[in-house]
Amino acid sequence: MLCNLYDDLNIDRTEVRRNMDKLYPQFSRRVYGKSNIQQSLPLIKALYRYIYNRGVDSKDRGPANRRNTLTEMCCKVVKAYNENPIISSYDFLFALSYATRTRDYIGPEDYQEIKDIIDSYLKDIDSVSIEDKILRLKVYDDSTCLIGPDNWDKWEDIRNSLLNIDVRNLDDDIFVVWTEVARLTPIKELKRRSLHSNRMQVEYLQTLVSSEFEKERKSAAKRKLIRDLKTLNDDIIGDIIPIGIDADMSVATLHALETIFYLRLQLAQVGWEDNESIYNGLCRDRFEQLAKALRKKYDTTSSINEKIEILERLASLGMTIDRDDFSFALDDAENLKGLSNLTYAQKLRLNWLPDINSENESEIVAKLLSEANTSFEMATLALIFDFITAEEREAVLDRYFDLFDAALTVGNVAELGKLLTLAAYWNIDPTIRPRLTEAVTKAQAVDGLTLPERRLNPIAAEIYTRIDNITGKYEGVA
Repeated sequence: MLCNLYDDLNIDRTEVRRNMDKLYPQFSRRVYGKSNIQQSLPLIKALYRYIYNRGVDSKDRGPANRRNTLTEMCCKVVKAYNENPIISSYDFLFALSYATRTRDYIGPEDYQEIKDIIDSYLKDIDSVSIEDKILRLKVYDDSTCLIGPDNWDKWEDIRNSLLNIDVRNLDDDIFVVWTEVARLTPIKELKRRSLHSNRMQVEYLQTLVSSEFEKERKSAAKRKLIRDLKTLNDDIIGDIIPIGIDADMSVATLHALETIFYLRLQLAQVGWEDNESIYNGLCRDRFEQLAKALRKKYDTTSSINEKIEILERLASLGMTIDRDDFSFALDDAENLKGLSNLTYAQKLRLNWLPDINSENESEIVAKLLSEANTSFEMATLALIFDFITAEEREAVLDRYFDLFDAALTVGNVAELGKLLTLAAYWNIDPTIRPRLTEAVTKAQAVDGLTLPERRLNPIAAEIYTRIDNITGKYEGVA
């Protein structure tokens, strides 16, 4: 914990390393002093934490002989398990997976053994105790780097089932494992346990420190971004940067802002701009604000179409900034699938979250074009636009411009806002760009469109044109 603290404070860790080094002889004597390998297991695990929880570079992990000791003892655990499997399979897999990573001991048959044991955990998973489920999930998480993410969806279901359990009766060891697999840190429960356990005092202090430093890092990043933006002269999105983001904005406006910031970051990266780091910080800050606004909006909207649109945006943002919005979007998409009277387009969009998995695009185009009367159906067609024939693309675009003109004629601002986000998406194609620009220009005079909605397509056209000039072809799509 001190090593992590010193990292955050940029303090030299030499003295901390020296003090930690004094502990190793105690580990060595005690690990080798046990006659029964089972009695050594807690010490072996403690040695693992001693080596690997103290920093990321080789200096923090100490001399190679310490890792050699750990490998040797893990191999003894594996040998003891194979001769007489009274050691729990969880402890065995911990030892085997570590020995595997050394590459000096394990062969291909051992990789398969790990996979077979973990696969066997699923067979009776519904009948085992909560504690066993937690331990099995932990083993799976620790072993995915070796065996790959097999049965990922089943294990995620198990993880989700553990999120809301009553953890007060779990013993400390299992509770700590639960915090790791559930990816939650209940401060109040940690504090309660810290009153009765030295080990939990350390866990509690570490959580508090991590939480406080995370807040400080975010605050420092925010302060730096404010300073950086004062010196940033952006000729493309200068009028968009000061806009405040909140849940009162329409989904179309929030989507427009997401697209604008995403495209500006792409241009900075493709063009190797000196200010790329500023755009990285700007986009992360704005994406987090957008995700928070969308989550609030999701809780208040009753429209199924809008809920689906919000989930798509949250899935996209969650993958970009590594928030829990991605899993939230997938989970709630599954819930919405159970609703009755879903339209064809709604079912498609929910099934395509997070990845489009269609093999009958022509059939989808034929069916949707006949009922494409709103931006929602058009957005559904846009998702498979890159996978359909040239003739089908032309038919989709013709229908799009018909809907755009109709919305323009009656001044349907809500539909225009959503249709404008599709135009920005299609601006990537230079052959379509002039036609889109002509249509979008007509919408500039419509009262009620927000600034991001008005500026979205001119910005997209400008950025795509600049990227075309730099690379000749732009492959990324917002």
